[in-house]
Amino acid sequence: MSRTFSGIAVVIALFATNWAAWPQSAKPSKTIVLDHAELKLTPAALVFDKKGLLYVGYRDSGSDKKSSVIWIRVFDPANGKELRNAQLQTTAVTLPNGADQFMLSPDNSLLMYSQFHGGTLITFLNAATLQKVSDATSLPEGVDRQFPRVIGIGPNDNSVLIAAQITNHLNGTDARLIKLDAHDLSRVLADTTLTNPIPESGFAVGSDGTVRIIRAAMLYSYDPDTKKAALELSLHNQDDIRNALFLNDHSLLLWSGQNEFGYLYRFKQSGSTPEGSQRIEKSGVVKVLVSPDQLYGVALCEHQNLTEVHFGAITSRTAVVFDTKTLKILNEVPIEKDLYPELAIWHGDGKIVLVTQASSNKLVIYELAEPKSGRESATVNPKDGSLHLDILGSAKPKQ
Repeated sequence: MSRTFSGIAVVIALFATNWAAWPQSAKPSKTIVLDHAELKLTPAALVFDKKGLLYVGYRDSGSDKKSSVIWIRVFDPANGKELRNAQLQTTAVTLPNGADQFMLSPDNSLLMYSQFHGGTLITFLNAATLQKVSDATSLPEGVDRQFPRVIGIGPNDNSVLIAAQITNHLNGTDARLIKLDAHDLSRVLADTTLTNPIPESGFAVGSDGTVRIIRAAMLYSYDPDTKKAALELSLHNQDDIRNALFLNDHSLLLWSGQNEFGYLYRFKQSGSTPEGSQRIEKSGVVKVLVSPDQLYGVALCEHQNLTEVHFGAITSRTAVVFDTKTLKILNEVPIEKDLYPELAIWHGDGKIVLVTQASSNKLVIYELAEPKSGRESATVNPKDGSLHLDILGSAKPKQ
């Protein structure tokens, strides 16, 4: 999970597409207050389950910029009501600090909170009761120092896959894949290292352990048995691939980002060219999340100041909601610059729900109607929540 700072302003701009007309009225965004939170120091990790319940995990604000308690809360976003919560006692860590990954198992039975800065912590909870199932404060020998990241939870055996990286002699990274028993994190189920044959490149790993190698604008498949890589895709717009998200239908979502523009790509793993692409103006794509049914996604986009005095400072952040099949942009939510840019998205019951952080201890929930056929766009007035509808003669998505 990205540790760059951000937050959100309560404005929604719904861009014109060849999709369906947005409704003439929109439900107002809801606000959830998180007790014991100071989101500049204790960013809240967010994830939806398949039914649309919102899980939130964050450290309390503690004292003297140290925290020894993690809060886990579950909300019904339809009304903002809290359904249950739990407190997890941990060794005190220095703030700011929060989850690196916060995820549910594919069957929604297990909830995982992990962090690898300021010490290692992986905790699994029963998602229905929030009772602790297992935890660990260390990983197999050497992994803690190899930039570990939880990739996913196995759909059949409730194992947890962790990927670490090892710099190799080609100035790239080899991938160390460790699989642990989610019910007993001291039990190592597998520990393998994949030798990367491509110079100056890195790995993207799917939740099932499938690997792709990324080097600049090129994507390679990798055979762990032969330790060989084969070029699958090369982008021709001088735009480097930042990362890849593995989808259940054996497609990949790729993203890239220069400072003035970014791209989304959809790539069928059996193909050699993208199925589609979508350019995003005025910012690069930093990360992408998808709804549990993987039909809609949200891209976190950033633009940086390149002047000498303020070089690297974030000038704008935006959450861009899109259709994962067509990559068409559905709407855009501007995000404040001084909070961590944590997001979650859900789709179901004819609506799309987006949640992000706002102010020092609040979450804002946006409920958007699922688009249907039509040529209209709408803009929400941030002052009174009213929705202005524009009828367009020939609306086209951004290219």
